[in-house]
Amino acid sequence: LLSSGGTQLVTSGDLGTTRTYTINHSESADGTYNYTVRLTDATGNTTDYALNGVVLVSPLTVNSSVSPETFNNDQLFVFNSSGTITLSREATVGLLMVGGGGGGGTNSDTRGGGGGAGGLIHIGDWVAPAGTYTITIGDGGDTSNTTVGGVTLTDKGGNTTLIGGNITLTALGGGGGQESDNSSDNNLPGDGGSGGGGWYYDSASQKTNGLTTQPVNTFDGVNTYGNTGFGNNGGSPVSHDGVGPWPGGGGGGAGAVGGDGSGSTGGNGGDGLNYSTTFGTNHGDTNYPGWFAGGGSSDAYETAPYTGSSGTPGKGGGGTGNLTASAVVASAQSNTGGGGGAGGAGGSGIVIVRV
Repeated sequence: LLSSGGTQLVTSGDLGTTRTYTINHSESADGTYNYTVRLTDATGNTTDYALNGVVLVSPLTVNSSVSPETFNNDQLFVFNSSGTITLSREATVGLLMVGGGGGGGTNSDTRGGGGGAGGLIHIGDWVAPAGTYTITIGDGGDTSNTTVGGVTLTDKGGNTTLIGGNITLTALGGGGGQESDNSSDNNLPGDGGSGGGGWYYDSASQKTNGLTTQPVNTFDGVNTYGNTGFGNNGGSPVSHDGVGPWPGGGGGGAGAVGGDGSGSTGGNGGDGLNYSTTFGTNHGDTNYPGWFAGGGSSDAYETAPYTGSSGTPGKGGGGTGNLTASAVVASAQSNTGGGGGAGGAGGSGIVIVRV
């Protein structure tokens, strides 16, 4: 143990009672430092210790468009909307990214398949080079639809991105739920971060559920991080045969596939993932704090007296499908990346950087 005055205090062993020390250093051509420590005992005997190739690390300074929060002695930079973050040097940080959730399918009765959750990326030890990163938060998909190439899809969620220097990271927006029961419309459940749920169908060859497209392994432009990308397929509906109700499929979540429609109940939304011990409980699903990217639930197509019911939304902000004939719907929660319930919009995404 060294005192501030430069004397080593020996508390045990046979090293004597007091030693002094001197330190000499030099810088190498590669920018590292070499140190020689000389210890001198009370009788003048000396011992030298060499420590070469030392890399001096400067303190990390973080500047951001958002103010940091404190969690377990670390700082959390939480982006509910687009912004920037600048690191003064390379640093290993925790990173959570969630894309916007897909919109729930919405036919003339405000019913359809559940929207898929936004794709989720979690890298516990992301090596972030020094520099400024621009963060864009994906919007949740609404209940409108677009026809491209003869295929009609409910609005998918927006991508959430982090871009700077050689780095590009993307959490994909969730796929929209299917809204039309007429196969001639070629309206299909959407693919995305997590896939949208299907709606009842009358064609055996029709696509019945949306698929996940979020890569399992995340490449940031420099390094690949295995098993850090999360998304699941949407659920399938009951085919259009016999007497209704015909329940649709729930949207996929980051942690589980969307549920299939069954009996007279729409498919459940797939659960998201729980990061309450990593990023705290101030963000995510208000009912399940710390959960993100749950799928939206579906309901059942029927006519009066409307005996069908909606499935359960996925933990992680998923929306609840249409509950009654009067089109009471619950959109997904903002900044969770949850998929919209049938008839409801998806939730916007989020980025959290833990330093």
